[in-house]
Amino acid sequence: MKKLIFILMIFLLTACTKEVSTKILDIPVNVLIEDHIVYWDEVLDASKYTLEINGILYDSTKNSFDLTALGEGEYSFRIKARNASDIDSEYSSFYTHSINSLVLEIPKNLIIENQNLVWDEVDNATGYRLVINNEIYNIETNYYDLSLLDCVNCGIMIKSLSESRYKDSDYSAIIYFDKTYVNDEASQILFDKASENDLIIPIEGSFIISIDGTELDNQDYETGNNIILKNIFLKSIISENQLLRISGNDQSYQITVNIIDSRVPFITSNYEFNYEQNDIILEFNIFDGNIESISGHNITETDYIIYNNIVTIKKEFIESINLENIFLAYKVRNANNLSFGFILIRNGETNE
Repeated sequence: MKKLIFILMIFLLTACTKEVSTKILDIPVNVLIEDHIVYWDEVLDASKYTLEINGILYDSTKNSFDLTALGEGEYSFRIKARNASDIDSEYSSFYTHSINSLVLEIPKNLIIENQNLVWDEVDNATGYRLVINNEIYNIETNYYDLSLLDCVNCGIMIKSLSESRYKDSDYSAIIYFDKTYVNDEASQILFDKASENDLIIPIEGSFIISIDGTELDNQDYETGNNIILKNIFLKSIISENQLLRISGNDQSYQITVNIIDSRVPFITSNYEFNYEQNDIILEFNIFDGNIESISGHNITETDYIIYNNIVTIKKEFIESINLENIFLAYKVRNANNLSFGFILIRNGETNE
């Protein structure tokens, strides 16, 4: 009998040593969103958290997540706590958040007519600020009388103002006004860099032409039955607005050439990458534009290099982010378009 009891005790002790102690993690609580960053209370014994955002899973080793890396939009998300040795918590309730910068539009279609500067009204703007040769004028209407200005080749730019939750817009491109030309014909014309045609101005005669005070080379234009500005020359201009002065013996003209680019910048390389211990190379077609920024995960300008239409994201930055999926946003702009987009860097396999 004693021998049987002894055997049973040994069996029970052996079974107990093989039992693995596990527990179910608590659900994340006290979810708070401030400045587009989601915070929640730390969960005891959790090694990371998984957020399901609009049906896509994102991991975070901290009890916070920056939604701005996803860009503007409407987001629905929930959170659970995770640990390799314990049982994942249940998901929290769903939360929603909207990212909208609420920035006023830049005033458009600036035109000088009979010495009045006019432009399209901007929705939600409570006023406008003009900068004319470094002098500031705050007004409430979408027009301004230039006749009282003693102005020779004045540079004018304008922004939309708000007294509500909207942010003021950026300034418009510079438009020029020269009072010495107001008695002659003045107008505006449009040139699109997407066009392959020369710009034809229906003015007959022999003229000397200058742009923003610099006389053009003869090879850049022709005169006669019409004035023809060469396509290749116009495409080389970076600024959006140019003051064109056409001077002849009998008459002179002042024309503002509005240069736009209807071609939309886009990424030409892949936007999904599997990290292989090398720098990540992104290539863009920016149509005479520029790559403005890379954002997300507190990336700084020291973490990437922009050269012409190529962005190199340094591998040291990728390795410093302890996440399996890294989302970064890019912003690309040319004369008439602003493009946003995202790239995904897979930095390991997700363990579900």
